[in-house]
Amino acid sequence: MKKLFFITLFLFYLTNIKAQMSNTLCGFNYEINVSPVESDVLSSIQEAQMSWDFSNINFNKKLIVTIEIVPIYDCFNNESAVDFKETIRISSNDTKFNKSGSFLFKHIDMMTKCFKWRVIMNSVHCVETSNWQYFSYLK
Repeated sequence: MKKLFFITLFLFYLTNIKAQMSNTLCGFNYEINVSPVESDVLSSIQEAQMSWDFSNINFNKKLIVTIEIVPIYDCFNNESAVDFKETIRISSNDTKFNKSGSFLFKHIDMMTKCFKWRVIMNSVHCVETSNWQYFSYLK
């Protein structure tokens, strides 16, 4: 029984390594950033202006770009936080999606003090997931 357990565990480990190896850099060329903007509500709070430019990417039905924004309740943990609100997704599948654009995230709308975000590029041959980035509304 122990032998079967260890063989199963080993096979699970190998498939996880394979899955992580398939998430390699695919060579997509894009720009995305979040910059602070002065809040018109409180001077101690800043808003987040997210800007992106995917104009160097040839979009088709087989390529899906998703920007995931996760509002965080436990901001003291930064990117390692575990207490979240519902994830916000900006996707290239949406008819209103533009190759280049921006969005203003307001503290009052998010009802959290911080959020983390990443980009997921999913094509037939490759999946590229960026690292999590962190933004705090507090100065």
